[in-house]
Amino acid sequence: MRVLVLGGTGFVGSALVPLLRERGHEALVVSRRPQEAPPALAAAGARIVGGDLLVPASLAFEGPAPDAVVLLAAPRLFGQRMGARRFARLQGEITAMYTNALDLARRLDRPIVITGGTAFRTTGDEVADETWPLVRVGAARIGDGVDPLVARAVAAGAPKLVWLFPGQIYGAGGMFLQMVGMARKGRGAIFGDGSNRIPRVHVQDCAAAYLAALEHLGDLATGERFIVADDLACTSREFADHLADLLRAPRPKPAPELIVKLLLGKLLVETITMNCRVSNAKAKRVLGWALRFPTYREGLAATVEEIARLERSPR
Repeated sequence: MRVLVLGGTGFVGSALVPLLRERGHEALVVSRRPQEAPPALAAAGARIVGGDLLVPASLAFEGPAPDAVVLLAAPRLFGQRMGARRFARLQGEITAMYTNALDLARRLDRPIVITGGTAFRTTGDEVADETWPLVRVGAARIGDGVDPLVARAVAAGAPKLVWLFPGQIYGAGGMFLQMVGMARKGRGAIFGDGSNRIPRVHVQDCAAAYLAALEHLGDLATGERFIVADDLACTSREFADHLADLLRAPRPKPAPELIVKLLLGKLLVETITMNCRVSNAKAKRVLGWALRFPTYREGLAATVEEIARLERSPR
């Protein structure tokens, strides 16, 4: 296949492109600044082209049309305080991204794999699957405008779409490197009591799920949903403590709620402290998706080792 990757220079996209090549597919990666695209993408055989998902007129490509489109692009939620003004701006951006991506796939008459988040609210021993309704909490509500867009596309049958819902993605890159840096300095923190469970998935396993969805597009009905998470929804405390232990750093302490809300904003705090347990059974059964890292323990150990290897490598 020839796959058009929107957001291919990001964390998951940079992991997906090499997998596409390994399977004999071709990747066409859109970047606002193609000259600054990671060299590893070109080394993996990707064709980097200029374009901006927020500027539909820039999404015009020469050569054969792609066989499928993948939407991985999204505005960055974390790293800054989330107030009402920033929330409104991000909500507008993500709605525009999905509108333009769906319009592009419709114009090309090609299927698209889109990205959501595991926005399922569970309590106690409840485990959500793809039949559960989305309940966006806090900052995740920036995606409220996406749901009706997807519903209309599914009802119209065009473009054909498949929706993946990754948990919190971690690995040797992206925003997770900042979390590792904080933990190393003993500046990691637990928000709330740390007992909330959040689905997580290693970036390599996440990319493998997108590859599996692309390769099964012909067998899937439009609107199909797949949860992409590992086998164990660990608590925030378990995840942070294990990372600290691997780094031989102090285990994080609970952060004062008032200070956290002042620094991050109420919306981000609500998202970080949500409770969500999910099942990945459908992705395994239908897509044949197999986890390289079944739990955070294996995934974090591999991540810390990979970060150390990268730091030892000559620049």
